[in-house]
Amino acid sequence: MRISFRRSFLAQLLSVILACSSASWGWGNAGHEAVAYVAWQQLTPETRTRVMALLMQVPTLQSPEHKTIPGYNDWVKDLPAGLSDDEKNLYLFMRAATWPDTIKHVG
Repeated sequence: MRISFRRSFLAQLLSVILACSSASWGWGNAGHEAVAYVAWQQLTPETRTRVMALLMQVPTLQSPEHKTIPGYNDWVKDLPAGLSDDEKNLYLFMRAATWPDTIKHVG
């Protein structure tokens, strides 16, 4: 009986914590970038090349409130120094994974 009560209490407590936590409702940038990292590892070199060609077309946008939504050229400016070409592409791919959410939040 005592174990059953503890399990029930812990389950209810966990439910309340998850229901009240706004962070539990989304991935956030780190989550999207982590998934992009794993996806990048699964791509063939040919597919990576095609993906990068598409990412180069991502424009910098302006919202109606004149807020800037960074695009490919902005991401390139933010690249850390000393990365190999493949590491640069991985960084850009991971950064691009956050772009749709940025549009959603700014736009």
